[in-house]
Amino acid sequence: MKKRQWNDRERLILKRILHAQRQPASGANWLFKEDGVAPELLYQLKSTEHRSITLQLDDLLILRTHAQALQKAPVFVLDFVGGPLLLCVGLSDIFRVAQALFQDGAISIKSLEESAQLTHDIDDLDHL
Repeated sequence: MKKRQWNDRERLILKRILHAQRQPASGANWLFKEDGVAPELLYQLKSTEHRSITLQLDDLLILRTHAQALQKAPVFVLDFVGGPLLLCVGLSDIFRVAQALFQDGAISIKSLEESAQLTHDIDDLDHL
């Protein structure tokens, strides 16, 4: 997949599925950290076309540190192109994350069905 396609995919996942704003430069500067932000949540997104994703403890600790500084709950999003979109959340944050997702409208029965279809639509973009 080309760099632009990865960027478009990330933007769609953050905005349309998770109802979050994408951080400028994917958080790669001193002011904006991580990939996306919502009122109560801070997102880091990892995508792959492969069969596995490596998640380093340092990545999780950095995300947690940035989230604590912003008083948000950290969420690691694991995106398997053509497969599931997973949220990785610490046990101590699970209630806050679930509550925030329901409040933001990111999760409802209808949105889960729409998200499943949107995930298929995003995967179709990858084949362009």
